[in-house]
Amino acid sequence: MPDWTLDADLRALLVCPLTRCELVDVQGGLYSPDAGLVFPVEEGVPFLVQECARKPTAEELEQAGGAAAPEAGG
Repeated sequence: MPDWTLDADLRALLVCPLTRCELVDVQGGLYSPDAGLVFPVEEGVPFLVQECARKPTAEELEQAGGAAAPEAGG
């Protein structure tokens, strides 16, 4: 369960800024399965900027339902 909250109306509008895919709530932020990145949420503010994104942890991948990050170069 994430340790952050977002307004439900705002959350419904959010998509990955790189791929436009649906984002998955994970402990560390919003996970984009297509991009293989987690965008942080700090104090209820999502940072949907590529420079702020990072690779997901194993725990976050598990929270996302086992959605694997894309393979590099493939």
